Amino acid sequence: TNESVQLYESMRLIPIDDLLNVAIDGGFNALQATVVTIQELKQYLCDDNSNDTFIVQCFLSHLDLDGPLNQVIAKRCIFCNRSIRNNNGVNECTESECRMKLLEQISDENLSKKEVFNLNVHLTDYTGTIKNVKLGDDVARKMLKCSVDEFILMTGEQKTKLKWTYLLERFRFGIQIKNSSNYAKPIVRIACIFPREYLPSSINDEQL
Repeated sequence: TNESVQLYESMRLIPIDDLLNVAIDGGFNALQATVVTIQELKQYLCDDNSNDTFIVQCFLSHLDLDGPLNQVIAKRCIFCNRSIRNNNGVNECTESECRMKLLEQISDENLSKKEVFNLNVHLTDYTGTIKNVKLGDDVARKMLKCSVDEFILMTGEQKTKLKWTYLLERFRFGIQIKNSSNYAKPIVRIACIFPREYLPSSINDEQL
């Protein structure tokens, strides 16, 4: 589409070193990503393309930082990095290998878990909205400019203020789609955030 062409042309203005920094920093290959609108991204999901990377310019239309804490922060196993679920009243990793490592290496079971940002956000441009996009720990910490521990200590008012710092603001995100046999639907996650100075002014805000 014309909008995708405009976004692609604006990408060409970004210095190659900055593109490489984003690729290395976020584990995202910006040089091989396809520039799309939200509607086109949703079409890729419908077409069942696997493990693709994209770049979208949009705004955050849902960012529930001041909601329930368990919808913002998750506990993960330090060994396998999987989410830890409540298992008969005990929060522990159910993987047998992780249990063995815990017994061998760590005396305090609390040290076997780490708290990370784990958000579901909605992204919107003028073509539509895509819901429940994963905003993981690395990208969330960079965007919010705070650690999990710092976030937990914030008051509700501070969390609301932080939310409105980013909600409805324009962003250029690197998006990754991953298909897995463990999930019924593909996982859509934000892999990186491009520097704000590279948001093209040539694209009318109304088109977001």
